[in-house]
Amino acid sequence: MAQKRIEIVIAAKTAIKGAFSALGQSLKNLALAGTAAGAAIGAAMLNAAKRAQEFNKQIGQIATLSKIPISEVKAEVKSLSAEFGIAKDELTEGLYQALSAGVPEDNVFEFLRSASKAGIAGAASTAEAVDILTTTLNAFKIPASQAGEVADVLFTTVKLGKTTLGELSASLAQVAPLAAASGVSIEEIAAATATLTKQGTPTTQAMTQIRSAILAMNETLGDGWADTMTLQEGMQAMSDAAGGSASKIKELTGRVEGSLAILATTGANAKGAAEDLDAMATSAGAANEAFSKMAQTNPLEKLEQSADNIKTTLGQGVLDGLGAELKAIADGLRDMEKSGASQEWARDLAWGLQKIVGLAKGVAKYFGFIQKGAETVIRMAKGENIVEAIGNVKARDRGREEQANLEELRAQRRARNARINQQEAAEQERAANASAKAAEQIAKAQEGQSVNLENLEQIETRAAADAKKSAERLESIDKNLQKAINVGGQA
Repeated sequence: MAQKRIEIVIAAKTAIKGAFSALGQSLKNLALAGTAAGAAIGAAMLNAAKRAQEFNKQIGQIATLSKIPISEVKAEVKSLSAEFGIAKDELTEGLYQALSAGVPEDNVFEFLRSASKAGIAGAASTAEAVDILTTTLNAFKIPASQAGEVADVLFTTVKLGKTTLGELSASLAQVAPLAAASGVSIEEIAAATATLTKQGTPTTQAMTQIRSAILAMNETLGDGWADTMTLQEGMQAMSDAAGGSASKIKELTGRVEGSLAILATTGANAKGAAEDLDAMATSAGAANEAFSKMAQTNPLEKLEQSADNIKTTLGQGVLDGLGAELKAIADGLRDMEKSGASQEWARDLAWGLQKIVGLAKGVAKYFGFIQKGAETVIRMAKGENIVEAIGNVKARDRGREEQANLEELRAQRRARNARINQQEAAEQERAANASAKAAEQIAKAQEGQSVNLENLEQIETRAAADAKKSAERLESIDKNLQKAINVGGQA
């Protein structure tokens, strides 16, 4: 058992190694020896292969519903895509819906062509056009070969009324089964829809009102009434039976919705309803005419889809060329998984990836240094570093100059304060001397020495004047001191 497991592992590794070698050689050839152009081509080819694979998946879904050869489906879808400028994704979705709705395989591509034209003419998607066409064909038991005629009727409805193909697609199913079972044709339903919507009734409500009117006519006029009259004639018969009175019509139908449909198609509106019905009888070619006009407005879409067709074809070539190698790798991995060796191989692979990651980080760091150096060189070449260096030097010199100025201001403040202190001491000394002299003169007078009064008065006057001057000088000194303190604080 162990020997067999070893043989399986060896065989799987050998197959994988050979497949990877072949795959690598193929990619190497695509890369054109590693040149930039080769890398671009390789990336484009990989992108094309992915697009082809997506297209293959969509075709594969269609293959589950049909026995049509895949190659034929691909060719038809590509052809319609280039002809109409419609994306292949949208066409494959419409084709899938058509097959699901029971459109015969021998007529499905012609049906898809009619649906695509109707979608372009009615500003709807291919899927919406497929939906309303299949609903109409199945409900009214119309062969798929007449899808073009049905498209003409539906587009005429859009043209005459206030509705769209998308709105009709979303609401026609409300009335189609009952109308078909009652013998009312699609042309009559379409005409009534145009009549109601042009008067402001939303498409969904119009379908509800028409359905309610048909139910009322089945009850009042009896089964088979549609064998001898049209839907519009039946509504007129209901109006006549009620004498044209709105309240009587409501009472006769028993339904508000039904009475609204009858009122909208009879009386003053009868002529317009008849004209809408006549237009349905002459609607042949309406969708094709509208399509022809719209087709002239989308040349870029056609070019884009033609280019995408080429891309898909090239991508399929890549898948076909590497298919064997990719299958061999997948088979080898599957065998290793079955043998239980995949876990060991995964550990080895993880170890290798860690080493690669570490190396990548080192390389990234190394190139980061190189990039930083290169950026510096580029900046120097542009003169940015020189300008920055000159700016730094200027800023440094300005700082030094400002610091020197500050020191000089501080020294001046200290010297000024010293002078002020000296002046204040001198003034205080002079004031003290004057006071002492005056006191001495007064003392002598008191002791009876020969000092006349005039001299005494003069001495007192001088002493007072000296005291006043000393006070003024002290006040001036205080102001200068305060000013010096303020200047020093600002510095």
